Amino acid sequence: MNKFFFFLILVTAFNCAAARLTVTVYDRHSRPLQDVEIRIAGLHGNSYVAARQTDRYGCAQLQDLPAGVYAVNAFKVDYARVSEPIRIHQDEAASHSITLPEIWTPSMEAEKSAQSFFQRSLRGRVFDGSTRKPLSGVRLKFDGRDAVTSSDGRYSFEDTFIDHGLLRAEVKGYQPAEQQLSLAGRRNYHDFYLQADKGTTRLSGCVRSSASGDPVRAKVVCSGIIAMSDSDGEFSLTIPLSGISAPVLAEADGFSVYSAEVALSGQETRLDILMSPEYEPSLIEGLVQDAENGEPVIGAKVIIGSGAGFTGIDGRYRIENLGFGRHEVLVFYRQACLFNETVNLNRKSFNYDILVSISALESPENP
Repeated sequence: MNKFFFFLILVTAFNCAAARLTVTVYDRHSRPLQDVEIRIAGLHGNSYVAARQTDRYGCAQLQDLPAGVYAVNAFKVDYARVSEPIRIHQDEAASHSITLPEIWTPSMEAEKSAQSFFQRSLRGRVFDGSTRKPLSGVRLKFDGRDAVTSSDGRYSFEDTFIDHGLLRAEVKGYQPAEQQLSLAGRRNYHDFYLQADKGTTRLSGCVRSSASGDPVRAKVVCSGIIAMSDSDGEFSLTIPLSGISAPVLAEADGFSVYSAEVALSGQETRLDILMSPEYEPSLIEGLVQDAENGEPVIGAKVIIGSGAGFTGIDGRYRIENLGFGRHEVLVFYRQACLFNETVNLNRKSFNYDILVSISALESPENP
């Protein structure tokens, strides 16, 4: 009886000291490999041997391993054999991962070439059917996959293996469009031109300065829809409303806020916006010279817009507190107008030199 209990205690102690090993096998793309033969053999006098196969997760578990050093061997058809050493300690839940490289064969090369031959791509752009401008954010579906157009309206479906399918495009404010396509060759192109929904108004135009006529980069808002004018001042809004009037606001640095009512007709509507520069005092100065000899003209009266001044002994003048924009420039000398031009004031400090001809005034007939 005592011998039986002694044997039971000995077996229990051996099981408690036994370790467990989990081996996980991956391919070179870090994907788990199933049905890999795992064989573990003891080294340095350890005669333990065991074998398992990996499951669909690439895992194989070996239990009740005595502590010691082992060689872990992995085998699979079309893959290189791998053998790696591992030390396992008493009562340890050890884990070990192995990467199996493929053995490249002529059949695999042929398979890859055939696969590459049948791979196709579909690319294109999506435009507004009325303005012909590219549309961003359009969602397209093809071959069970989705794509979204970029800021310049481009989309692409790469590595598709089908030779025909339905391409569909949709975005808010436009009628969905679809086209049955047949793909011929490796690279295929198809452009979409989407039409605005009925009841949707396309509002576009150009924003310019009322003073200089130059284009203005501005934020244009109508019915909660926002657009930024480009470097040419052009803007476009797609507004899901029609049959009503709505306010249009335009804001830009250095300009007063623009506000107007526009009728949303459900069709293409053009609205050109002129923005008034905010008033800022501007200073203009310069030199008045005789065009023939370059001598400064003393005592000439210079009138620019609502301001006026006289040239000094150095021929220079200075006029302050003028607003931005276009102003008429007049120069009088000996009660005669010798100069009449227009200047565009677009900054706070402006230099404007003037050439006049006074030789006629100094002739014998005009002493």
